[in-house]
Amino acid sequence: MLYSFSPSDKKRRSDLDGIRAFAIFIVLGYHLQIPWFNNGFIGVDIFFVLSGYLITELLLRNGLEDRSDIIAFYWRRAHRLLPAFLFMLGIVAILVWLLVPLKIVDFAKNAFWSLGYLSNMYYYFTSGYFSTSAQLNFLLHTWSLSIEVQFYLLYPLLLFLLAKKSKNYPRSIVWSLVILLCISILWMILLGPKNEKATFYLFPSRLWEFLCGALILFIRQPLLQKLSSFQRMWIAILSWISLFALVLLLEARDLQGWPSIATILPLLCVSVIILMEFDLQVYRFPLIANLAKYSYGLYLWHWPLIVLATYLGMDRTWTTSFMIIFISSSVAIFSYQLIERRTITREKKLLIPAIIMSLGTLTFTHPRIPNLIFSESQLDTYRTLRDYKTQIAPVQYGFSKTHLQYHEPFESLGTVSQISLSDSICNYLLIGDCHAGMFSYSLKRAAQQHGVNLVIISMDETFPVKNAPGNYVGPRDKMRYLFDEFIPRNQYQFEKIILMADYTNYTAQELKTFFKTNHDYFNSLKLPVSYLGQTKKYSVEYPIASAQAARLNSPLKTYELSGPHHVNRFIKDLKVIDYIEIINFEFAEGGDFMYDANHYSLYGTEMLSSILAKRLFEAEP
Repeated sequence: MLYSFSPSDKKRRSDLDGIRAFAIFIVLGYHLQIPWFNNGFIGVDIFFVLSGYLITELLLRNGLEDRSDIIAFYWRRAHRLLPAFLFMLGIVAILVWLLVPLKIVDFAKNAFWSLGYLSNMYYYFTSGYFSTSAQLNFLLHTWSLSIEVQFYLLYPLLLFLLAKKSKNYPRSIVWSLVILLCISILWMILLGPKNEKATFYLFPSRLWEFLCGALILFIRQPLLQKLSSFQRMWIAILSWISLFALVLLLEARDLQGWPSIATILPLLCVSVIILMEFDLQVYRFPLIANLAKYSYGLYLWHWPLIVLATYLGMDRTWTTSFMIIFISSSVAIFSYQLIERRTITREKKLLIPAIIMSLGTLTFTHPRIPNLIFSESQLDTYRTLRDYKTQIAPVQYGFSKTHLQYHEPFESLGTVSQISLSDSICNYLLIGDCHAGMFSYSLKRAAQQHGVNLVIISMDETFPVKNAPGNYVGPRDKMRYLFDEFIPRNQYQFEKIILMADYTNYTAQELKTFFKTNHDYFNSLKLPVSYLGQTKKYSVEYPIASAQAARLNSPLKTYELSGPHHVNRFIKDLKVIDYIEIINFEFAEGGDFMYDANHYSLYGTEMLSSILAKRLFEAEP
């Protein structure tokens, strides 16, 4: 045996139920966008620590004498996780097919990778700034389940090999786990600033969270012998207070991605709580006990229901949140009592529904399937959603020419000094984020018709201002280069500057600061500035919103977000900038003026270009 257990170790630990209940509670609050739960994503990290502890205990208790012990462990995990997971996938697939048919192919692709517990890797390779919003993925939450299962697959093999190779196996295991933990944390720290997506989705940067829980088991007995019950109680209480404070107060927005060094703080609190093993009476409250018991089902069901409610045009009101919690809880209880607890499938029979569902989802990814399942109008909408970003967007935005994407380094477009400036006609400069980029093609054509040479430089999610903030290093560096070097060097060759951004990405105070900074900067260069206004946004992809509104006989306005209109009014009320309002422009019916939830299509920008041209190119600079 690698570890000796006392009789008390066999008792169910209510403190672990308390941690489990807390984790699912803050995850639900975060996903439902309830105030004070902005850092609720930490709940997933807490689950990882808890899994590391529980799986290590399970493995050591049942022994790792030979390969049959590992295979038995895999079967137990499969019996615990797969039935409820398959049940969720099957029911949600039916709901998507009936209520949001245009998303069934995307759902099938995500379900296929989720069934292989590789969705975290799939989302890493397919997600990006111009990909479909993660918030509209019915199975986004399966990335964490995939990481869990990857841990379940690799970790027992590691312990087995260490136990077989080392004579002094308890100590060698501890040191091996400590070394792996340090490597994983170092990987996270070094990779985070360069590739936040990798640190979030991939297993190596999450491994240390599991190992935090695993190491607890090896240090608990000698440490607990040195602490009195009173000391353990107060250490546990103080750790809970610290954990609450971190979840409520930690400013994740100011951190460089997640997980990060800051992730260590709340997980250290969780590890200490597990280590103290102190049974507080509050853990036994029925609400906490039931949250813990049904946490797996709640996690499986709440997110697909949130996305489904979004596609049905339901606002994030308290009523909607209560309904989602009620349905999730009801189905989770049903799943636990009839599926998780009484596993319907036993031994190899468990593979049958998994194989059937895998083949079914794989079939739906075949390129000819949309032609068979969609009507002609649905097929047109589906093709727009599928092909626009690869076939039309590169021309519309000027990818690899004038627009710098989120994954491209600063140098990828060459030096900005190579941009051609005219000596015979007026030079205007359009700079901004992707919202400026989406007007590139249309405004360039309109400018040429008005005898203006429009120079365009746009980049993903970076506000056009000196010392620009931005989520992506390449675009941010390029924006700063524009303001620090390019514009001052060419100030006398430009007659007007045009700026545009998605202003909803910033707070009111940030916008005031940006506009004031730009006002002072361009005034010092004696360059006039015009701002293109805030655009509309929808809760789901506009083509689907239009189709859903027709199917459900509901107004399209149901899907339009109010935030952009509030921001538009706020900027207009500043009255210190030349602001060209465009959000209230009414497009003719029959055309998709947006190709996703917040970017205008070429049709939309062409409709607006004649109006913008009058304000930008016909007036005296």
